[in-house]
This record gives sequence, C-alpha cells and structure tokens, in this order.
Amino acid sequence: SPVFKIKTINVVGNIKLSPDEIISLSGVTKGDNIFTIKDEIAQKNIKKVGKIASLKIVRNLPSEVTIEVDEKTECAYIKEKGTYTAIDETGKVIVTASAIEASVPLIEGVKLLESEREAIFHTPEGELLWDLYDVACINIIVDHPFYYYEELQYLPKRYLQICIDGCYRTSPSYL
Repeated sequence: SPVFKIKTINVVGNIKLSPDEIISLSGVTKGDNIFTIKDEIAQKNIKKVGKIASLKIVRNLPSEVTIEVDEKTECAYIKEKGTYTAIDETGKVIVTASAIEASVPLIEGVKLLESEREAIFHTPEGELLWDLYDVACINIIVDHPFYYYEELQYLPKRYLQICIDGCYRTSPSYL
C-alpha cells in the first residue's frame, strides 16, 4: 500500500557521522515499504563501520522511520608506526586514522596487539599497561573461557577471572 511507503527518515543520537552516512549504511530508503525494512541487515552493515555501538530502527506508522544510534566515543588514541588507533572506554578499537582530535588523550610508547574482540596494550619492553600502573584486572566471563583462549595468554599480575559456569582463575601474584 502506498500509505506505508517511507516518506521521512530521521536519525537521532549521531555525533560525528552524518545522518546521510547512517541512512546509507542502514539500507533504509525513502519509498520502501515500512514493513519490509530488514533490521538484521542494517545491524550487519552498521557494525562494519566500527564507530557505532548500537542501532535501532523505529517505525512510526504510517510512513516515518527513526534510526536511533549510539556512537562509540574515542577515549584515547594509540600512536604506533605513524598512525593513530582510536579506542573506546573498553579498550576496543574503533578506527585507525592519520590524524587525531586534540581533545582526546594520546598514548605513546605502547604496542597494540589487536584481536577480533579486544585490544591488549604492551609497553615496548613487553609489559602490560595494567601491570605498569598496578591496576587490578577483574574479568567476569559469561561465555565459555575457551572462546577467549588467546587473550587469556596475556594475564596481568593482578588478574582475577570469574566465569558464570563456575570456573575461576587468578594470576599467582593477585592473592
């Protein structure tokens, strides 16, 4: 029915990405039927960018769509080999860039080891940043720990791991 053709697309929550970029990534277009929007395709496309933490498509019947986004915020940049890697507050890589924003802290002198799921930071001497600053690391795992096997090879000195399935692991110097 022409009544349900999308006439208006709104974007809310965006900070750095333009509404046009978000609309393009979502795959929602004016003239589409509001009921044929594929949320899972929009989620998949938006995750490719790395700058979006979450996306929600809200249908406002009969012909308006609102795309709600939560953009990741750069917590710091890691300078390594002439490039800058933006990380969020959880240490996950957002994007690699050739320039940085002056208002975001810059971390130099560390090596970034990146896996698919998270970043692990080492000094040039190979010491973990957690150990350098004597920060306790408590990891509550809701997935099976074998999923994180590679990451668990780099345990900080003050490390405590708790799993929902009852497993428990700590570095010898934690207790």
